[in-house]
Amino acid sequence: LTADDVVIIDFEGEPSRPLVERRRKHSPLRDVVGMLRSFDYARRTALEGTAPTPGQAAEPRARSLLSEWLQEARRTFLTTYEAALRDSPLLGPNPQPLRELLELEKVLYEIRYELASRPAWLHVPVRSALELLAAGSPPG
Repeated sequence: LTADDVVIIDFEGEPSRPLVERRRKHSPLRDVVGMLRSFDYARRTALEGTAPTPGQAAEPRARSLLSEWLQEARRTFLTTYEAALRDSPLLGPNPQPLRELLELEKVLYEIRYELASRPAWLHVPVRSALELLAAGSPPG
């Protein structure tokens, strides 16, 4: 809370960014992208939990179901968010290009963060970055 305003940052925060930068106002799409990335981390964590042994790939059926879950979670979240802001000038007429750019920026930030803080998790954003760059679309 500030004098006459409220600023919400994502729950995890981005500890490598200075507090003054995290407090700066920015597009609400940054927070949307943070949520979308959380869905991807949840999917990848679940995939690892279904692998027969650590380091092995999950069964094809689990990969397929979790990929479907990710696509549905993203679609539902984005559809609901955009419907709630339909008459608001916050998103503009076509938020998708900015959202995709911000998602790539977030994935690159995650690579740097995981490399410095949790190397065992580095594969999560690296795989997402490769998917984003190869397909030109969100992970899934």
